[in-house]
Amino acid sequence: MNRLVLIIALIVLLPVLLVAAHFGRKLAWPGEAGGGSAADGTAAVDPPKRVVIPAPAVPPPRVDGAVLKPDVPDGTLVTEPLVEKPRTDRYRIRPGDTLFDIAVSRYGDSTYVQDILRKNPGLRPEALGVGDEIVLPPRRGESPGQPAEEPPRFYVVRRGETLIGIARRLYGDSAMYVKIFEANRDQLRSPESVREGIRLRLPPPPAYD
Repeated sequence: MNRLVLIIALIVLLPVLLVAAHFGRKLAWPGEAGGGSAADGTAAVDPPKRVVIPAPAVPPPRVDGAVLKPDVPDGTLVTEPLVEKPRTDRYRIRPGDTLFDIAVSRYGDSTYVQDILRKNPGLRPEALGVGDEIVLPPRRGESPGQPAEEPPRFYVVRRGETLIGIARRLYGDSAMYVKIFEANRDQLRSPESVREGIRLRLPPPPAYD
């Protein structure tokens, strides 16, 4: 009888003892809340915190080889249509003009009437036509020479622009795209290779070729 009671007690108590042993090991595990044991001198250790470094919003550009700064030439940046330069060697006859008045106003010397007549064969002083253009000769002792050299002009291409459109807007003549291309062969493979941001050298208008 006593042996039977002992066997029943072992069957009942054995699961309790196993559960108690299991939870006892978990409570003593280092790093958990309530962990650590005064008997073995171990203390609970907090797990290390993870440091998250955010990725850059825009990745840096990839650079292959040496980076060269573009050589930006000196010149005038054009943003508006080119305006035809007035010809200083021409004069348009106005109402009441005489060659004497023109000579005095332009040269300060009335004897330049003869120079004007020689420069304009067939011109009749007594029958000047209002609106007609006459050629003004250079001052005596001076050669006509070349006009003063103007600084080069440039145009920065905007998005969606073509050489034909640029020529039409700046020169009023779409055929000028050929001369723009010729002036920029060092940076354009073809008229269609124009791209946004490129600086185009602008040739002079046709009147100054």
